[in-house]
Amino acid sequence: MGRPCATWRLASACLWLSVLCVPAFAQTAQRTQLAETTELARLIDLAAERLGLTINYDTKLSGTVTLRLNTPMTDEELWALTNRMLASRGFTTIRMADDDALTVVQLSAAAGLARVESPDELIVAGQFAPAGFRVVMVPANTRDAEQLATAVRPLLSTPGGVVTPLPSLGDLLVADLDPRVRLVLRAIEKMERESSPVVPVEVHIESGEVQQILTTAAQIAAKRVASGNAILRGSLIPSGDGRSILVVAPESELDSWRALIAQLDSRVAAETITYSAGGVPASQVAGSLTTLLGQPILGDRFHVIGDDPTGSLIVTATAAQHKQVVEILARLAESPEAVRRPTRTFRLMNRDAEEVVAVVRSLVSTGVVALSSREPDEGTRAPDTAATPPQTRYEAASEELQLTADPATNSIIAIGEVAELERLERLLKDLDVRRPQVLLEVLIVSLSESDSLDLGVEIDALINGPNDTVAKLSSLFGLSSTGAGASGIEGNRGAGLTGIVLNPGDFSVVLRALQSLNQGRSLSIPKVLVASNEQASLNSVLEQPYTTLNASDTVATTSFGGSSDAGTEVSVRPQIAEGGHLRLEYQISLSAFVGAASDPSVPPPRQQNSIDSVATIPDGYTIAVGGIELTTEGYAETGIPLLSDIPLLGEAFKNRSKSGSRSRFYVFIRSTILRDRDFEDLKYLSDLRSTEMDIDDGWPEPQPRVIR
Repeated sequence: MGRPCATWRLASACLWLSVLCVPAFAQTAQRTQLAETTELARLIDLAAERLGLTINYDTKLSGTVTLRLNTPMTDEELWALTNRMLASRGFTTIRMADDDALTVVQLSAAAGLARVESPDELIVAGQFAPAGFRVVMVPANTRDAEQLATAVRPLLSTPGGVVTPLPSLGDLLVADLDPRVRLVLRAIEKMERESSPVVPVEVHIESGEVQQILTTAAQIAAKRVASGNAILRGSLIPSGDGRSILVVAPESELDSWRALIAQLDSRVAAETITYSAGGVPASQVAGSLTTLLGQPILGDRFHVIGDDPTGSLIVTATAAQHKQVVEILARLAESPEAVRRPTRTFRLMNRDAEEVVAVVRSLVSTGVVALSSREPDEGTRAPDTAATPPQTRYEAASEELQLTADPATNSIIAIGEVAELERLERLLKDLDVRRPQVLLEVLIVSLSESDSLDLGVEIDALINGPNDTVAKLSSLFGLSSTGAGASGIEGNRGAGLTGIVLNPGDFSVVLRALQSLNQGRSLSIPKVLVASNEQASLNSVLEQPYTTLNASDTVATTSFGGSSDAGTEVSVRPQIAEGGHLRLEYQISLSAFVGAASDPSVPPPRQQNSIDSVATIPDGYTIAVGGIELTTEGYAETGIPLLSDIPLLGEAFKNRSKSGSRSRFYVFIRSTILRDRDFEDLKYLSDLRSTEMDIDDGWPEPQPRVIR
């Protein structure tokens, strides 16, 4: 069949355009009152029930819709609201080919799934509720299809709207949301009826009301004709988003329409005011304000910024808009306490819950975590107008954040405002971190050296004088044993070189020389694994008991008198710093018994060396952190007066003793910071020590097998 004639096409276009200009279904007398919070699926079911529609949708479709409706809604308004809510969440309703039922699909896929409607089908479709998304074949009667597509393309929504010219058929294929499709069709109708080419232009409204501007502009255009002026050709059409006006007029009239709209679009002064979010996350409140007030309707001069760290809302709007903001915030403040102050549980993985609670409570006491109760400053007050009296100004006061530690699950149970809980959650993420561990090796070295030299000569001689007189002369220094009645001297049996020359009845000589050299080295290497900023102690102590004697008139008893300790005691607290070093607090003590007790009732003598300090040491190095060095020297000489001063010969009348000692005590510390999250470094070091001590690690040893 050939193409329809232009007359039939024009009549057909007028027929379906008239259908589009009337409501898609009759408005019933019965109205529906919706709750403030309604499930999206429930809203779809309600619309299907009220309008007698069959709507197919996925059961996974979820979400809630918050509404602020003062009056009940008609069925037409209910269906329009349902489609708007679906579109705001990326969904829409379509009618597929050969199916009058409606189906909910994703908005991005609607153009490829919706059936194409012709003018004849539009008449039938007028008996039902229109689909949220439609694909319409529009005939181009007097204008070129490509020119029409270029002209109406700015009117389509983004990203779902599509207009495709079909030059071979002379038609346009328009796919978009139903309000946008109606807007495009009205624009095409205007352009088709104009004898001269018309260009649709979208004029953005800055601050005025779109509907008020349309009404005023129509009245002014009528007054111009009544006053005898030339008619202002063209018409104004409100856009579907409510923020702009579509001017459909010849190009020669566009500047006049723009000037008239600019004159009517008087700007209203805007003011920036800071509000408190009232214990709710400020970003969430900002999103709710934008949704409830409808930012597309308010225009681009309405801005809400939610600052979560301070819990503040920075609102830029007109006085009327500020009034709406104050009313909405007041409703939020009246919400039940269970909603404003919920209970949350935070499970800690690395830190002790009671320890963290103590830290957080100290922060709460200083006001770091809890929201403060304060009066609004002059710069943050709502405007004083008759519609917003001072008593309606919104300012939230926070109650105390309640914290409880559960040691069984190592959790923190918190009750408080939502904003406080979110701030607490961020704080716990910083506190609940696994701290690196430090393996500390303390090398305690004790060195001792001593050198002593004893050299002496003793002489004993008998001299026979006249008249049988006998004289005995002796030079004694304790090297021998002799007596007054002894006929000579006898050398003590001691260590060293001892020589005796005896000539009984004449003289005796004892020579003794002894040199002692002592060298000692004691090394103690305690090791301890400790977490950063934690205290660790290691003690290896020997207890030496002693007794006491209790004497009385009748009996004496011996009992336990106590004990004296000696050994190694180490106490360290490392703090890992940036740059591969750590700050170390340490107390190190090394004590030892240096001899036997002089009496059983007193403890033995003990020598103790200790170091107590704070130092910064590098990681992985053995560092000397302290030490004690003690050197003693002694020289003693005894001799017979006058005789000991004779050169050479005087050496036989002297006894000399020379001694020297040197003791050193050093402390070395080697730190190894273990940072591996899987403890591989700790496992490696432990395996080395286990191998040295021949400790079975518990892993089975594979044995070779011969496979035949």
